[in-house]
Amino acid sequence: MRSVMSGHPTVYEHSLHEVEMNFAELLAALGLEARLDLKEAAKTGSCTIQFDESLEVTLEAEGQDDAQTVVQIQATIGNVPVSNRETIFAHLLQIHLFGLATAQSHFGYDPKLERVIFFKTMMLENQTRQEAINALESFVNQCLHWRHFLPNIAEHGNASGHPGLTTQQSV
Repeated sequence: MRSVMSGHPTVYEHSLHEVEMNFAELLAALGLEARLDLKEAAKTGSCTIQFDESLEVTLEAEGQDDAQTVVQIQATIGNVPVSNRETIFAHLLQIHLFGLATAQSHFGYDPKLERVIFFKTMMLENQTRQEAINALESFVNQCLHWRHFLPNIAEHGNASGHPGLTTQQSV
């Protein structure tokens, strides 16, 4: 398995089959000890990690200490242009319907900064370390995909350029 963060093989020192994960254990499983203060991140319940040299993903834990088993993950994937806004929003709503085309992640809109946010809720308490790592890697890959695809919607006004994706307007 390759790490999205570094492009190098990832080595996990902890057992990947243990259950009852929390936020601090997720950060440790990702091998982030050298990149940030894990105790401080767990204490504040939040950190931002850069993936693929250009994508910043924010992880925010709910609860305190060992009870931090729900993590909100979010990333900005693009800005909303002035033109074609209705078309862009319509396509984003169709794409993320039930999370089927987005691996259970969803799009949001930040009106203050005019940007599209991609987000997901991770429930760590019933996941093994490997499942949590896989879910985060899937989220990062989805962010990269949709960040690349968002300008196509803005420019062409449809989602027909996406393989396997059909929208009501492009049928």
